[in-house]
Amino acid sequence: MNPIDLKEAIKRRVRLGGVSFVELARDIPSAFGGNVVLGGFENLVVWTGLSKDGAEAVLSLVQTGEIHMTPTSMLVYAIDGRLLNLPIAKRVQSYKRLHWLPVVFNPGPVAPVKRGAAR
Repeated sequence: MNPIDLKEAIKRRVRLGGVSFVELARDIPSAFGGNVVLGGFENLVVWTGLSKDGAEAVLSLVQTGEIHMTPTSMLVYAIDGRLLNLPIAKRVQSYKRLHWLPVVFNPGPVAPVKRGAAR
């Protein structure tokens, strides 16, 4: 699948939201099967095993605000059938050792945080 088709396939799959990397791998296998690791901070991993084109498609969609990642429970991944064998990250930050931050994909950009909202 070419990179443009790959981006469109990912966008279509994420349109309803709450999509894990496991679901993407199952539905769009050409985005996976490589050795690319996605992360953000030092030693913080969101997923492994992406193809180069798959990683570029996901990052491009996130950077343009067409989709965004939201932290989720590792139980989502357990239900979907695959976990990473890493300690779970408690916060989005750098770590001394590898940690996994489970995320799901949702459509559109990240919603802005409303300051001063009632709790």
